[in-house]
Amino acid sequence: MKRKTHNTALILLVAALLGPNVLLIAQELDLDYAFVEKIRNRMTASGLWSTDTVYTEDWVYEGPFLDGFFEQLAVAEGLVTAVPSSDGFDYLPARERSTFVM
Repeated sequence: MKRKTHNTALILLVAALLGPNVLLIAQELDLDYAFVEKIRNRMTASGLWSTDTVYTEDWVYEGPFLDGFFEQLAVAEGLVTAVPSSDGFDYLPARERSTFVM
């Protein structure tokens, strides 16, 4: 796993324990504030984090795998965006999400 991806995964795990507080996460992991903030912005824009809550309900489905965690890792890295749906979130390639209105 690349170092950036490793750090991003750690940020998600620590946020699940401590909440989405950028300063606290950055201090706990000894990471740059701006790096953590960029991830927080992506997660918040996708609706996966709020000011005080980290959505982790879909990290584990009915099997032993962490599918939802890896989907959120892709959001945190800017590869996909999460769009709220009736049964949780749908994950779309980042470039396909648009605010274009006809």
